Amino acid sequence: MNRMRRRLGACALLLALTACGGGLGSGGTGIDSGVGSGGTGHAMGFTIGTITGTDGLVVNGTRFNTSQASFQLEDATSLQPGMTVRVIGEISDDRSQGTATNVISAADLRGPVGALDAAAGRFSVLGVAVGVDSETVYAGFATLAELNNGGNVIVYGLPGAQGTLRATRVERTADAGVAVVSGVVQDLDPVGRTFRVGAATVLYATAAAVQVDLANGVAVRVRGGATVQGVLVATKVQAWYDLPRAQTPNVTLAGLVANFTAPASFTLAGVTVQAGAAVLTGGTLGNGVRVEATGTLTGGVLVATSIRVSPAHTDGPQNDGNNGGTGNSGNSGTGNNGNDNGGSGNNGNGNGGSGNNGNGNGGSGNNGNGNGNGGSGGNGNGGNGNGHLQASASISAPSQRGAVVNPGVDTA
Repeated sequence: MNRMRRRLGACALLLALTACGGGLGSGGTGIDSGVGSGGTGHAMGFTIGTITGTDGLVVNGTRFNTSQASFQLEDATSLQPGMTVRVIGEISDDRSQGTATNVISAADLRGPVGALDAAAGRFSVLGVAVGVDSETVYAGFATLAELNNGGNVIVYGLPGAQGTLRATRVERTADAGVAVVSGVVQDLDPVGRTFRVGAATVLYATAAAVQVDLANGVAVRVRGGATVQGVLVATKVQAWYDLPRAQTPNVTLAGLVANFTAPASFTLAGVTVQAGAAVLTGGTLGNGVRVEATGTLTGGVLVATSIRVSPAHTDGPQNDGNNGGTGNSGNSGTGNNGNDNGGSGNNGNGNGGSGNNGNGNGGSGNNGNGNGNGGSGGNGNGGNGNGHLQASASISAPSQRGAVVNPGVDTA
């Protein structure tokens, strides 16, 4: 009986998604409703976030068994740390373990680097401003300083305030490929059939498939074949990751807080979060803070029961390699402090006032310590560390890009 209920739960959640308008993953086949592990204390769940670590599929703190899962990977042949994903499956009550039935992932940006400021940990792709934090994974290079304006990258990340994205994985690639832009819709013009994502203007009049109900504030992923006079001509416009319209419990959404006016209400990736009754852990809320919110999705609103603030919730430069780099200047003037959060291996805190000290602390998975003295408005130096988190081994091995496959590999 319990197994039958779990099968019905998986099917109901899939049906709810297919009613969302046909965005990424909603039309996929092969969801295995035979969830697998069984037992009490588990319920069907739905999570959107990033892959953390290199040992199995871990998303938003839940380690998933994927032996019964189907996969849809749009821009890769295997899952890697830092990729954004949407997972449907059975999740334990404490959210530590799960059995995935469906996993989808797609790149959030693809195109040439622009406005690179390696010291500040920032760059842009096709007009979308990108920031990094201590959990950003680099693939094919070790520091942002190795990138060049005009070089092509693939970026996975979390949409933030209008026109921004927090990178969770950055891959350097020689292949320009299909342009990809993700973020929140701005300045929608249904007559001219254009909108903006950051500084990127998107023309969707020629889009073969607009797979989302467009509105200002909705998070989308756009694919385009050409940029004409600074305008991206869309070939496909999708929801960033589809959310069910029907009331759905046990939903976790990772993202950057936006439109914050009070702890009781804000948005994550265009989704309104009501958090007045939520248990908050890990820090304080504010615009730009990276969080994971869990609760019940009702009418497109996530009524949160818990919110966890990520330790990597602020932008900052990546101080990578064995020697920590120099932290950014703090606010000038005696007594004012400036903070510079670096990458895994080196988080540097620079204090800008006269006589203040800068400290370097180890980032995700690595240890680094150091001290620096700030002059008047000066820089604090980061310490030594083991370099930025980079993963060489895939987490699972779907072999066909863009396809739905079941590799039968247990990565839990």
